[in-house]
Amino acid sequence: MKRSFFIFIFVFTASTFVSSQPKIKFDKTDHDFGEVIVNSYPKTTFKFKNVGDLPLVLTKVKTSCGCTTPRWPKDTILPGGSGEIEVVFNSRGYKNKSFAKSVIVSYNRDNGGTAKAQVLYIHGKVVPKVKPIPQYPLKISSQIIDLGLMKYGRKKEIIISLQNEGDSIVLVKGLISSCDQCMQVVCDPMRIEAGQNAQITVTYLSKSHEPRSIKENIKILTSLDKKYLHELSIKGITVVGETLKGKEYKERIKVISE
Repeated sequence: MKRSFFIFIFVFTASTFVSSQPKIKFDKTDHDFGEVIVNSYPKTTFKFKNVGDLPLVLTKVKTSCGCTTPRWPKDTILPGGSGEIEVVFNSRGYKNKSFAKSVIVSYNRDNGGTAKAQVLYIHGKVVPKVKPIPQYPLKISSQIIDLGLMKYGRKKEIIISLQNEGDSIVLVKGLISSCDQCMQVVCDPMRIEAGQNAQITVTYLSKSHEPRSIKENIKILTSLDKKYLHELSIKGITVVGETLKGKEYKERIKVISE
């Protein structure tokens, strides 16, 4: 009778001891990075909790590739306690490639028993870095100034508007005319605040040349990139005494523009 009692106590104690062990539970075991810019280092965090009855110790965290680096807590996690494993992926060398990596988390099973393991996964696709297309923040009301038909000896004034649609100040550094003799060009103001306008006044002096077909230009130099240089085209006809009808004028202008 005593022997049977002791056997029962031993079996009960052993079964209780075996059932009492640390147990790890993650909030997720898979993470999709989606598209990753090449040469970047995206990271994610796997949160876990010890839902077992004994203290939890992460004995080893190993990755399937040197491109993946884990960081994990080295301290003991008591029952009910929690922790985090941070995983960083190095996308260098994976341009235009998909990737799938694993992280093996080993932890203590029980009192000296064989370690258990949980596998975490990360995946995604590495894409090239696309340079943003810079936008030219200056909007010009018109790039073509049509002086129309002018009587020789007279002058004509045209006003062009410049609007700063950017979020910073734009400076007008200069206005270069193809003919300083026949054109006067003024910009006011030369410093255009974000969201503000400036006016370019072009005055054409027809007496500076013999009657002719007009084909000139004005370059607007600003503090912005040179490849976004604005240019105004000036066209028209100056005459002495003669007049051109609308159709004839349009035909002459068409020839000038070609």
